[in-house]
Amino acid sequence: MRKTEIIKNVGSSWFSLGVSVLVGIFLSPFILHRLGDTAFGIWVLIFSVTGYYGLFDLGIRSSVIRYVSTYTATGD
Repeated sequence: MRKTEIIKNVGSSWFSLGVSVLVGIFLSPFILHRLGDTAFGIWVLIFSVTGYYGLFDLGIRSSVIRYVSTYTATGD
């Protein structure tokens, strides 16, 4: 890969992370105001539980993507 491609890819990754953080910062008070305290607590709990499910992935998704793309590219 060329250096410019690497810089572009890293920059876009950081940009998407920054947008996600900003959306989270501004969206939380809005949802709290619209839902109320109890419903907001349930909303946060649901998203926390689903976020922890990502830990159970244990890299399987990345491995599947890697091997499927490798074998697809080689025609195997």
